Amino acid sequence: MLVEQGMVDGDRMAITGGSAGGYTTLCALTFRTTFAAGCSLYGIGDLEILASDTHKFESRYLDTLVGPWPEAKAIYDERSPVNHVEKFSAPISLVFLTPNISSNSALMGLSRGVTGSSIAVRPAREPPRVGRSLALPPP
Repeated sequence: MLVEQGMVDGDRMAITGGSAGGYTTLCALTFRTTFAAGCSLYGIGDLEILASDTHKFESRYLDTLVGPWPEAKAIYDERSPVNHVEKFSAPISLVFLTPNISSNSALMGLSRGVTGSSIAVRPAREPPRVGRSLALPPP
């Protein structure tokens, strides 16, 4: 809508988000071609890992958003960016906390193959650095 109105340059749009917003960023760059780049801060790349290995407070959170686990495993697989790395189309900056590295190893490998991508791994005790803008150079 903003592109059609001439308010943004559709060839230079970027997306960024943290945690669930990082998942949205990963999905947008995996399943769509809308954005030229993105930054996922602590994003969730694999819904199966989130469903099977999370704290008690959110242990059944995805049941209403995705489907009951493990009965809806096919939907979890379908909606997890790590299972579709071949569809990834734009440079991305990935920021992870050290305990989450193994669950996002496929995304890390993917980003190394996409020109312009970067990876930052932060110690779990370090607070997230959210709020910085991602600016793309002019074409």
